[in-house]
Amino acid sequence: MFPPSPGDGGPMIGRQVSHYRIVSYLGGGAMGKVYKAEDTLLKRAVALKFLIPGLTDDADARTRFMQEAQAASSLDHPHIGTVHEIAVTDDGTWFIAMAWYDGGTLKQKLESGPLETHRAESIALQVAQGLSHAHRRGVIHRDIKPANLLFTNRGEVKLVDFGLARLANKAHLTKAGTVMGTAGYMAPEQARGEEVGPEADVWSTGVILFEMLTGRLPFRAGSNLELLHEVLQGRSEPLPEQAGAEHLRSVIARCLDRRPEQRFPNGEELARSLGGSGPISRDSGLTQTLRRMSVRRWAHRRFPFAGLLVLSLVLAAAWGGFLKLPGFGGGLGKRGVAVLPFKLMGQDEAAFEFGQGLSWTLADRLSRLEKSDPDFWVVEPGLVQNAELKDRQNVQSSFGVTRTIDAAGHLEGRRVTMLVTYFDSRHDRQATREFRDDLANLSTWQKDLATWLAGILGLDRKQEGSWDLFSGCTTVPEAFVSCQRGIGRMLVSKEKEDQQAAFAFFAHAVELDSSYAMAWVGLGRTLWRLEKDRGEDSLARVREFLEKGADLDRQSAWPLVYLGQMEEGRGDDAAALDAYRRALSRDPVHPYTLKTMSNLQQRLGHGGEAEATLQRMVAARPGDIRALARLGIFSYGESRFREAEDLFRSLIDIAPGSAPGLSLLGAVLFETGKFDEAETMFRRSLAIKPSFAGYSNLGTLCYYNSSFQDAVEMFRKALDLKDSDYRIWMNLAEAYIWTPGSEDSTRTALQRALELAEAELTGSGGQDMLVSDIASIRANLGQRDRAAKMLEDLATRTHLPAEVMFGMADTYEKIGDRESALTWLERAVSRDLSLKKVKFYPGLRNLRSTERFRKLQATYTE
Repeated sequence: MFPPSPGDGGPMIGRQVSHYRIVSYLGGGAMGKVYKAEDTLLKRAVALKFLIPGLTDDADARTRFMQEAQAASSLDHPHIGTVHEIAVTDDGTWFIAMAWYDGGTLKQKLESGPLETHRAESIALQVAQGLSHAHRRGVIHRDIKPANLLFTNRGEVKLVDFGLARLANKAHLTKAGTVMGTAGYMAPEQARGEEVGPEADVWSTGVILFEMLTGRLPFRAGSNLELLHEVLQGRSEPLPEQAGAEHLRSVIARCLDRRPEQRFPNGEELARSLGGSGPISRDSGLTQTLRRMSVRRWAHRRFPFAGLLVLSLVLAAAWGGFLKLPGFGGGLGKRGVAVLPFKLMGQDEAAFEFGQGLSWTLADRLSRLEKSDPDFWVVEPGLVQNAELKDRQNVQSSFGVTRTIDAAGHLEGRRVTMLVTYFDSRHDRQATREFRDDLANLSTWQKDLATWLAGILGLDRKQEGSWDLFSGCTTVPEAFVSCQRGIGRMLVSKEKEDQQAAFAFFAHAVELDSSYAMAWVGLGRTLWRLEKDRGEDSLARVREFLEKGADLDRQSAWPLVYLGQMEEGRGDDAAALDAYRRALSRDPVHPYTLKTMSNLQQRLGHGGEAEATLQRMVAARPGDIRALARLGIFSYGESRFREAEDLFRSLIDIAPGSAPGLSLLGAVLFETGKFDEAETMFRRSLAIKPSFAGYSNLGTLCYYNSSFQDAVEMFRKALDLKDSDYRIWMNLAEAYIWTPGSEDSTRTALQRALELAEAELTGSGGQDMLVSDIASIRANLGQRDRAAKMLEDLATRTHLPAEVMFGMADTYEKIGDRESALTWLERAVSRDLSLKKVKFYPGLRNLRSTERFRKLQATYTE
């Protein structure tokens, strides 16, 4: 439980207390001392906590102690420490005998620094699940802190010391005006001495999650008194921006809301948000998800679709009829254009930075014309750089455009030479123009470039300024160069030194021209990245810089969308939505704002609004395959498969060579029972780019088609690319089961699947599905009793997805309980599980011959 530590527990070592022999002293605190002991009757290690006399020194206190202790000891959950016994020594000292856990405490683990994101999230999820069990039974912990989180030798979390903080308060062990607990982890209402509910435990869990990710508490305080003051005021900091933890920012922000009613109401809701079934989205900025196919169902896993944002699957109002959007048909993508990073050479980094920044600025300026020309759109500035697609062919196939602009040249001192190339693959047209001038002649070469592009792109030049792409920029050449270098450096990476360099470039530009809006915006953006974890003073400066940029350039949406992201990061969703709306009032089709706003709407559970925002993006950008993919995945998540199919087919019409797009279309075709066409899509996708997900999906399809040897081959190819996913090993075993002479291979695959699945049990977001899968694996290994027990436990959980119910039905059939199999299958179908999938699934072929199944088919005709 704890390693031995020095203290005054020495005299107890070796003593016999009841049937326990004291082995070592572990530590002590405000409520007692803890020892490791041997249970001489049952021959096991235990932890004994001897309570201080104040908890039990009168009859009322003893009654309270027994009531609290009995309530705590009645909790039976994998993530709550087991209480073996509550007893009293011969001299009247009460003690609690608890299970011994030899994996140490979270407090000890944090002494080595922050944890990896996936581990921190896993621990928080296990704590929330334990609290969910306790809260449903009316038990509040009141003292969640790292010292009370223990680990087994397999890394599982055990939450201990339920109710003792309340006992201490009832016993008046603290001075007037204070409360029992640990100040850094107490909720504000608890610190004020008020009665608390489950929300206080939620607050403490949020503090711990923040500490696991950062190595410190979410408060700026130099002393315990200052810390208590910060807690009383509820002034917690937002989670700093760090790779891989973006999706936890909103969870922590809600946990640490100073208003209890605004937090997650209990452990169950917190666990749901951490487990991936709640409204919290994962705003990664570069990946998209669709549930992968598994042998029995779509597994809630992710595969990469570069450039998209992860979308939550939230409820939304259904569309009436099929999707009809302007521009769909043969003219898709005919006016989309992408600006590739300009490749400028020079003697130092200045040329590279200037080229990166200038291409971003050009793309941004061109995109401003979208609101006045509904048939014209530009790939979002920065996406091409982020996707690292450097040549025209890759850019065109990835973004669904037929036109590109790129440039190559030199920047030597103050003289710039650029060979700008426009290429239109649709009409096999290419145009090139050289621009050579001194940077001092800024306005001249800017206007020459704008005029040439306006003509080559066929933009409206009737109104002066409609095609003057650089209007509103600085007229100070050195300020322009410095700002472009700042943008370029900011795009290179998010590393601190690069952001600091970018900030310096923007500051120099502002010093030279204080009316340069984009430089002010750059200052705000980089300062946010550098100092967003340093409190309200830094955030006030960020807000000041962004508002200054917004005031100087009343056409640009960038300062306001960046402002919205800052507000969202600090937990003020209402202010964030207001900023996004302000941005869209300037540029109603600004893609970055639409994308960011839809993510927030989904996270808040506003599915209808999120969908409307995505529709708006697709309508404004005819032919943008990433916008189509976002909306298609949203429709898929809502089980509106025909709409999703329509969108994915449109995507493939635009970009026939998009491997992810073909996989998306194949996935929805499989869901609607169009197996032959789904197979074609999967094979086309694999021919373009072999992938783990593609082989896995094709293997699943082969399995449903009873082509078991082909399924084995596909799953093996998937494992060649990634052998650490238990689902593929499980699927491989399922295919082997139906392949004669594969008994040894079946058992090997099952054992590997079980090993990986159980290792993931503490780290998986979808625990219900994972438990269902482990039950299935154990059933196939002949461990029927253990599988049945897991299914019984699973059946007590609420809000089970249809896919989990389907898995339970399959496993009940495997262990010979057909009535239970039919019951869970009926429940799954009532939750919109496709009967076509059931019809082709080999494991239920005998069940399908029953009268009860035929009645189910008649009820839910498809």
